[in-house]
Amino acid sequence: MKDSHKTIIHISTLPVWVMGNKAGMPSTHRMIDYLYHRGISQIYISLTENPFSVSEVSPRLQFINLHIPEILDYKANRIKFRLKRKILVMYTCFKYRHYLRSVINTHKPAAVITHLYAASIIMKILFPLHQNIFAKLYGTVCMFGNLKNHRYRRIKLISIIPFMLSYCGFLFTDDGTQSDRLASLMRIPENKFSFLMNGVEERVPVSSEIIQQIKHKLGIEQNSIIGLFVGRMNNLKGVDQLIYFIEKNRELPIHWIIIGDGVEIDNIRNKNFDNVSLLGRIPHAELSKYYCLADFFVSFNILSNMNNPVYDALEYGLPVFSLKRGHDSIGIEDIIITKQTVDQLTSVFKSTFHIFEKDNAEQYEQWKTQISRWADLHLPSWDERYEKEWEFIRHRTEKCGRK
Repeated sequence: MKDSHKTIIHISTLPVWVMGNKAGMPSTHRMIDYLYHRGISQIYISLTENPFSVSEVSPRLQFINLHIPEILDYKANRIKFRLKRKILVMYTCFKYRHYLRSVINTHKPAAVITHLYAASIIMKILFPLHQNIFAKLYGTVCMFGNLKNHRYRRIKLISIIPFMLSYCGFLFTDDGTQSDRLASLMRIPENKFSFLMNGVEERVPVSSEIIQQIKHKLGIEQNSIIGLFVGRMNNLKGVDQLIYFIEKNRELPIHWIIIGDGVEIDNIRNKNFDNVSLLGRIPHAELSKYYCLADFFVSFNILSNMNNPVYDALEYGLPVFSLKRGHDSIGIEDIIITKQTVDQLTSVFKSTFHIFEKDNAEQYEQWKTQISRWADLHLPSWDERYEKEWEFIRHRTEKCGRK
């Protein structure tokens, strides 16, 4: 059933470059695609430092960039960068407030979806009476633990303000950062928030010829065990921990494939590892080749081991070694190997490494089969996730009405 003649406006401080070639933020760009195929018109208003084309995100997506002035270098001072950027985001929104009002009044959207904290706060300030504004938040880091244990000084004010405001609904990602428990602690009624896991795509078979071509291109020796890491190169993804893990296992015959881009990619490049292929950003549609090529997967996300690359690795039956992080709401730690520290993880990894060798191929295949079966039972498809999210938006807009 098509939802034609409806319009949704997205207002976001997300760095849309990660969606430009569908290389990141799948819960955002895939949802945009889903809504497009339902016949829904969409306008994406982005607050970024660098204007660019996002025509590849979704067909007929009207993109509007409200340009933020250039600011401090991120690497020079991260705290000042983040603070000044939030101030400039708010300044930009207020500068364009009349323009934003004209866009909303002209299109009369069925819903306004704000992405991340600053955009959510600003829209409620500018449009306090608009009844169909949604706050879409991508994890809440460690706010729940800090609130529960009264560690208020550790909480960033901008991260908690949206929970004090009245939205038509909240959209939370179940990524192990306990957004649902935080919402309950802040006394948000359960019918006002949707708490959804991200999904996975069906496994895409890759021919042995393609696998061999990639090995030849990357100079991977035939007897090498291939380790895979996928993620943005920033401190939240544990780049320093990844480097330490590679160094601790240097004596093992491992060839590492590292996929992702970001501010800390030079931290790896400057190490000059001779057993690392640093591939940068790769479109999500092409990642299947590397999941099929790899023998195991590692994750050093400092917030949670419930994240998209881990889900994808499990979907392809890859053994996953991860730091024990976040709240496990689906029993994922029953199937992946987790430890609190990199040293502990290294110890377990070395004791397990023999399974990856050719002499133990049967044991390794049994392990992969067990993982794939677990993924089939526990990981939803992206379509299931989209449908639940859209049903929630439709249900809440009917409840809230339209101003």
